[in-house]
Amino acid sequence: MGILNGLRKRLSYRETTLTECRQCGTKCSEDTTECPVCGSKEIVTYNF
Repeated sequence: MGILNGLRKRLSYRETTLTECRQCGTKCSEDTTECPVCGSKEIVTYNF
């Protein structure tokens, strides 16, 4: 069963993306260039 469980984990892997403002932490869409809350242009995208 170990091999089967390992295969299931690999096939069900999903990448998660988080885009947020570095200044205030507001979550944004990936195409955001300026924070709608604080106006900062420091928007970052993390891929997990």
